[in-house]
Amino acid sequence: DDGGQAWSPDGATIAFCSNRTERRDFNNLTDLWTVPATGGEPRKLTATKGPASSPAYSPDGKTIAFLG
Repeated sequence: DDGGQAWSPDGATIAFCSNRTERRDFNNLTDLWTVPATGGEPRKLTATKGPASSPAYSPDGKTIAFLG
């Protein structure tokens, strides 16, 4: 259920979209997450009420645009 990944400009972080709800097979509640490129716990950035997709970092890496 993870997809739509994007690397930060400095290569330190990966943004991705994922549905990690309990009933993910029956809904489209996809959120934006980030995780360090070296591994670790993902961090949820959004609380959408629908699908999120296509993350893209700004050139300075300070913001992430996505469709939702």
